[in-house]
Amino acid sequence: MLHIVYCLIGIFFMPMNLQSNTIFINGAIYTVNQKNPWAHAIVIDHDMIRYVGTTKEAFRYKKRNSEIVDLNGSFVMPGIIDAHTHIAMASVLLNEGVNLLEVKGKSAILNEIKRYADSHSDASVITGFGFYPYTFGPNGPSASQLDSVISNRPVFLISNNGHSAWVNSKALSILKINKETPDPQPGIHYYVRDDEGNPTGFLVEGCAFWPHLAKMGIGSKASFYGSLKEYLPKLSAQGITALFDAGAPAVETYSFEALRQLEKESALPLRYFGSHFILSAQDAKDAAKTFIRYQKKYNTSLFTLSSVKFSNDNSDDDHFAMQFDDRELKPYFLTLMRHNLDVMVHTSADESVHSALDAIEYAKNHAKHTHSRFTLAHVNMVRDSDFKRFKDLGVIANIQPFNAQGDGYYNYRYMLYGDKWENKLARYNTFFKHGAIVSSSSDFPACNNDLDQCSPLHGMQMGITRQKVSSFIDTSILPDPNERLNIEQMIRAYTINAAFQLHREKEIGSLEIGKKADLVVLDRNPFKTNAKELHKIQVVKTMMNGKIVYEKSI
Repeated sequence: MLHIVYCLIGIFFMPMNLQSNTIFINGAIYTVNQKNPWAHAIVIDHDMIRYVGTTKEAFRYKKRNSEIVDLNGSFVMPGIIDAHTHIAMASVLLNEGVNLLEVKGKSAILNEIKRYADSHSDASVITGFGFYPYTFGPNGPSASQLDSVISNRPVFLISNNGHSAWVNSKALSILKINKETPDPQPGIHYYVRDDEGNPTGFLVEGCAFWPHLAKMGIGSKASFYGSLKEYLPKLSAQGITALFDAGAPAVETYSFEALRQLEKESALPLRYFGSHFILSAQDAKDAAKTFIRYQKKYNTSLFTLSSVKFSNDNSDDDHFAMQFDDRELKPYFLTLMRHNLDVMVHTSADESVHSALDAIEYAKNHAKHTHSRFTLAHVNMVRDSDFKRFKDLGVIANIQPFNAQGDGYYNYRYMLYGDKWENKLARYNTFFKHGAIVSSSSDFPACNNDLDQCSPLHGMQMGITRQKVSSFIDTSILPDPNERLNIEQMIRAYTINAAFQLHREKEIGSLEIGKKADLVVLDRNPFKTNAKELHKIQVVKTMMNGKIVYEKSI
């Protein structure tokens, strides 16, 4: 018995150097810590960073069973954070439906839908994502066009920007959308109709289609679970160690349950920050109560309900409309701030940006001791006088560099606003010049490409070049050239600034002692890579929470 006691004492007082750690040496380590931006070595103890500095000093932390990783000059940076994506909803629509992102033209779109339906004869509903609505004319596509390729099963497709849906007659019948059905919010969330008032099959903005997903059998817990389990490792291969999901409207709780199950099974390879998506005025009134209930029910170690998401203006090409003006937003924001809850607002056009800033300013003046943070997403059109307000009000500007591609990719959508906005779209560098905090993201799948073409490295390249990835160096860019960002700005936007948006800048976003061990090893240094070649950089290794979650096969 005495012998057992002595053994236990020996275990209790076991020297610390018998515990394992990992020491990365001989690297080009970009810490994103402005005081000490570069290092050669980093020491990881379990899930934490123990030391960042020189290779010589790192060996002071060597233990009997330490793992030594010689980087041989490889580039290391903090784990990448995609600060605005819709990966849960996208994974279901693309994994269980037809992918139309790369399909152009009426005939090609209809043929691809037919091909998919014919090859999935057991599917009770045909879903999918990615069609461009105005390929079919100014009033969008119609149910009769879908009926011509499939009429015996319901079809329910989401458009390329996630702001409209296209259904066939079978789906309209199931959903009981007919001439007598009122529009959810006339002029903002509505059913496009023919001259006699009959719905055509084109449903515009969230309230007109997201609430119908569950009735169509799209987005169950099982489908989220299976799709996310397949898609999330693909993000690890892109160096992403954390993301903010800006919403799976109307079916969000099923995604939360799936994520909680994945973490229980140790199958969550990144930090997942979710949101509560506001679809209606009633949602907005109940937002704080609902969000707090969600947090208590669903939050785990790696999955956290992070923010309330308002989609406050549309992304339609033909007209502009806002769901809530600043007068309506003020009480909603004030209530959320009094509960210290973070908020993201979808704001594409200047009126929406200005209105949101007015509401935020009002709420901050009436809730002075709040810890809430506000993020305005997209911010593609911002009035000159409003840039300074982002800094003054502490509002984060969340950008999508994919919107800054040249060659006419983006600016055609704002031609209806006239010459006023010529050379003034996606003014990302102006945010930095005014001292605003800028986070970056893919907005996948609204980046209008497949996942491998919407990576952070693709985003960094487009933020720097303001050109399509495939374009030549002298191809036209999205004006103004002075709005091009540099690699340091882009990395900050995908790391520490994104962490700030998530209220986690003390834990992640930079490589500093005491922070979580989230890092990425790249096969070349982006600071020394031609901007037009950034998308070709390969992720060699991704570490999240001190564990390797991705390693490139040799």
